Amino acid sequence: MRKIRKRKYDLGAFLARHGINQRILGELITMSHATVSQWVNDGKVPLVYLAKICALTKTKMDAAAKWMEFDVEALRQEWDLTIAQLARELDTSQANIRNWEAAGKVPRTRMPDIRKVRERCRCRKYRQKRREKKK
Repeated sequence: MRKIRKRKYDLGAFLARHGINQRILGELITMSHATVSQWVNDGKVPLVYLAKICALTKTKMDAAAKWMEFDVEALRQEWDLTIAQLARELDTSQANIRNWEAAGKVPRTRMPDIRKVRERCRCRKYRQKRREKKK
């Protein structure tokens, strides 16, 4: 069995310098968050993955840090919301919603807001079902 060579590398400093977190780095190099976390904690990274990390360009990291794959249109239809209603819920413009739907991506900073809207819509649907059962 071949031994995996590892090299000492301050991965935490690399992530801080480029403004990305462990989860995003894991997505970029197709590794789990737990594995990347272990590398950050013990400071040793397998050479194969160290080469992948060093090969990442700044533009690739910036793009990954800012956007997340997300099907806004499908979720909007599932929630029975119009573009105007979703824009009002997220406190953004309708043009932004259309752009997100066309690209299939959402800014990572908006994901907590989308989760809140999803939870509100679930509560509304649950209340509607209860009202219908009472009638």
